[in-house]
Amino acid sequence: MLDGGTNHVRVSIPLRYPIFDLYGDYAYQWTLDDVRQVLQLVAFRSDIQHLIYQVEAQKHDQPRVITGHAQNNGDLQTEFLIKKRQGHWTIIETSINTGPVIIIS
Repeated sequence: MLDGGTNHVRVSIPLRYPIFDLYGDYAYQWTLDDVRQVLQLVAFRSDIQHLIYQVEAQKHDQPRVITGHAQNNGDLQTEFLIKKRQGHWTIIETSINTGPVIIIS
């Protein structure tokens, strides 16, 4: 699905539950293997919320990942950058930021 007349591509990837959004100028370059790798990065980390909400691929070399299932004020959400090294995604440790969400309606 094209996003508002720009070159952004938005892709929803149904895995189990829930669905997460993969979007940005470089989203079209992602493969199912990339998605699986990012899911595995998050699965075993106690310092990161486990449900992936969005992957923003605006830069091909450092996508931003947002995790957590925030539905209420104060629910936790984690944001971090990833980088592909030798064919494998890794988390940029200094970019991890977890905090409460403030919902504005």
